[in-house]
Amino acid sequence: MEKLKFADAKNIVVENLKALFNVEEFEITYVEEKEDVWKINAEFKEITSTGKRYTSALFGIDAITGEVKEFRKDYMGRF
Repeated sequence: MEKLKFADAKNIVVENLKALFNVEEFEITYVEEKEDVWKINAEFKEITSTGKRYTSALFGIDAITGEVKEFRKDYMGRF
């Protein structure tokens, strides 16, 4: 089985941030692939009813299937 490359995992993050928060610009602050899971921290500006604020999200992406196994908003994983 071929594992997802980082670029593929990043594209999954792009798709989810766009769908969930209408965010196109973000910064990846940490990446780790361990035990067939990509762990990716992303920071972005979220538009809220009171304006823009910086927030973060952790994605856990299955490196084989591409399925998002974990998502935590306002959270940065500690690896």
